[in-house]
Amino acid sequence: MILLGLRLSLRSGRETAARLALIVAGVAAGVGVLLATLSLFNAFQATGERPCWECTRGTAPSGWALGASGGALWNLREDFYAGRTITRLDAAALGDRAPVIPGLSRMPGPGQYYASPALAGLLDSAPREQLAARFPGARAGLIGRAALSGPDELVIVVGGTPQQVAAMTGTRQVDAVATEPAVDQSADVYRFGFGIAAVGLIVPVLVLVGTATRLAAARRETRFAAIRLVGATSRQINILAAVDAALGALLGALAGVVLFQLVRPVVAGIRITGSRFFPEPAVPSPWQYAAVLACVPLVAAGAALWSLRRVRISPLGVARKAAPPPPRAWRAIPLLAGLGLFAGPAFKDGKPDTLLANAGIALVMVGLVLAGPWLTMLGARLAARLTRGAATLLAAQRLAADPKTAFRSVSGLVLAVFIGTAIAALVPTVVAGQRAVAGGTLNDVLGATLWRPGIAGLPPRAAADLLAQVRAQPGVDVLPIYARADLESLRPPPDGSPPATSVVECSDLARFPVLGRCPEGSTFMMAVELTPAGPRTRTILTYSLSADPSSPHHTDQTVLFSRGQWVTERFTEAEIAADPKLRTSTVSG
Repeated sequence: MILLGLRLSLRSGRETAARLALIVAGVAAGVGVLLATLSLFNAFQATGERPCWECTRGTAPSGWALGASGGALWNLREDFYAGRTITRLDAAALGDRAPVIPGLSRMPGPGQYYASPALAGLLDSAPREQLAARFPGARAGLIGRAALSGPDELVIVVGGTPQQVAAMTGTRQVDAVATEPAVDQSADVYRFGFGIAAVGLIVPVLVLVGTATRLAAARRETRFAAIRLVGATSRQINILAAVDAALGALLGALAGVVLFQLVRPVVAGIRITGSRFFPEPAVPSPWQYAAVLACVPLVAAGAALWSLRRVRISPLGVARKAAPPPPRAWRAIPLLAGLGLFAGPAFKDGKPDTLLANAGIALVMVGLVLAGPWLTMLGARLAARLTRGAATLLAAQRLAADPKTAFRSVSGLVLAVFIGTAIAALVPTVVAGQRAVAGGTLNDVLGATLWRPGIAGLPPRAAADLLAQVRAQPGVDVLPIYARADLESLRPPPDGSPPATSVVECSDLARFPVLGRCPEGSTFMMAVELTPAGPRTRTILTYSLSADPSSPHHTDQTVLFSRGQWVTERFTEAEIAADPKLRTSTVSG
């Protein structure tokens, strides 16, 4: 029967060949889009799991570090050219066992540098005085892909002597390169978006496959009914129908795989996160290929078997045209369940739960397909009661008599409208929600991050100059937030709340009451130890000594507090005399 089914599908005239071609084209389009989405998600996951050598932390160099026999001095910072960020690493080996970043066989020596392919092209094309002059030395080679997140990333590793690198602000001694992935706070948002896209594609693809396999269903039902009349059993009809549908779906799935291979370079160039992915990870995994090639024919065969249930029941089922039972109200249960998830658990406390949100979208889309015929029947009956025209009455009665067939022709359009409407409503809602935070008082606030793990912050003098320049702009106020230098040793408080990772001046915070306020009693701290040689005291004034932004003492102790450092008080005459900043003034009257 399988061979007979293949012969009927391939050698039954032009009409059958045209129907098979349409099925293959429709399934191929759906499978190609689905594979493209899977490949982009795989590329995003692979990029996020890349070892973050930029996150390597070390210890600040001291005098003994320059005489060490292993490790290296690193100074990692960011540079900018034409609005693009350049990650620059100045490195100096302290011995024969200097750590090497991924993508390089060895680190550059003094007077050499390695550049990423994108930056190398930029160095060759840009005027030398604008870019290449920043990186002294000769190019020793290119940085491999293992150190990069994409083909557009601009990275350079510059070699230097230990004395040169140690003189740079923010230099650290490094003994081993970090191998953990970077912590990306936006990763969950992208995963949530990919989940929505996957659900939004899988259901329409299944509907497309089911619709495509039902092309010319009336003629096919008549043919199978004739075979049933000449003695074929119900099981044999099932085999013929399954072979006919699965063949077209399988050919379509294979054509979809070929189509994806043709457009794969274009797919890899899509900038989901603002930059391109490497082409290699932008490909579905073998199990994803296998799942698509197996599930698509199974869905098509199931849809075909369901559509031919009247032929299987009786040889005269098609001729009698027995009226199908009207759809029942239970079809609306998945739709209501999905809407219920969105109304409650999926967005508990204002934050989306990825699993529940994706489940809600899937239930809504499946619910639309299931409840569509029931809603069509209710709408047709209502139109039949309210209309006064004969043509409208006949159309409404025809829709009410067979709502399943009527809705099937527009089910794909309904799902497309749902996805488009959801996206069109989601983006303005997110923007409006962001603007409504704190009553809209933070709408015109610009956050600029000058520090992150592995990237040194601004030197104190440069930070003070930057704050002064920004404050000098009319109508602009600034709230400096300092990262703590002891982040690696922080431990969560006993209550389980996250540790405080930053410090802010209480006087500055007072101008932004919506962000909070300093608790009472935490502005001045003193630690005293009584010894036989006299008291040893350390103090810190968290909001510093001066409220004048132009004063050098406006942020000095706040910066010390963020670093976990203290001010040592002097009590004895010897301690006072040893102060390098001691100034003696004689007053006479």
